[in-house]
Amino acid sequence: MKVLADGHRETGAQGNTSPRPNPQRGEGATISELQAKGVVCLTKTQMAAVLQISINSLNRMIARREISFYKIGRLVRFRLEDALQRMNETVLVAAAAGGGK
Repeated sequence: MKVLADGHRETGAQGNTSPRPNPQRGEGATISELQAKGVVCLTKTQMAAVLQISINSLNRMIARREISFYKIGRLVRFRLEDALQRMNETVLVAAAAGGGK
């Protein structure tokens, strides 16, 4: 296993091992950018980036069934509309709790 200049390990076939989002795969893109590209389903990495949470937090939400998801074989996908709905619910809950003055 080879260590890259940035301190990450190269793992062969997986390629990029950087924890940073890869914009070419739609990771770290905004919702409007994804909509403009015609994206309908999001990966875990994309969904976590859209919701601005970690993948571990997203996995916990999946386990508690707090967010809608679809399994296609072993793949987990999310609808873009579900991401928008979840963001609206979260913002409304925070506002209703008296978060802003």
